This record gives sequence, C-alpha cells and structure tokens, in this order.
Amino acid sequence: MTEEKQEKEVLDLRGEVCPMNFTKIILKIEEIQSENKKRILEAIIDESFCGDIVKSIKNYGYKIVYAQQEGAYYRIGIEVE
Repeated sequence: MTEEKQEKEVLDLRGEVCPMNFTKIILKIEEIQSENKKRILEAIIDESFCGDIVKSIKNYGYKIVYAQQEGAYYRIGIEVE
C-alpha cells in the first residue's frame, strides 16, 4: 500500500501574540480547505504559546501530526482536509 504524500505549507507566526496567532492559523486552514486539497499546515509559533495553540486546534477538530521544539519556538503540523 502506498501512502499519498501531502503538500506542506508553512505559516511563520513567531512574534505574534494570542489570540492573533491562533486566528491566523484558523484563517489559513479555511483558505487551504477552500482549495479542496489535503495538506499539512506547519505553523511556527513561540514556545510560550504552544500548549494553548495545540489544545485550541484540537478543540476545533483538527489533527496535530507533529509538534517539534526548535529552540525558542515550535513547529506544529496540522492536517487540513
């Protein structure tokens, strides 16, 4: 069985504060959904917001495929269908 490789789109939100970083993630998800393509949205956010953002994204029903810390920020992969 072959696994379909998903495209990845990066949204760099370092320096953005809550709730604007979360709002921009949701708007980008909606934009991707309007294109009817399955894709991974990689949001780059400051470390201090990671827990809240991940929880909120899950509460909206989206799947987090990874959350990787890189220094003072995180890369969060969100599956968008």
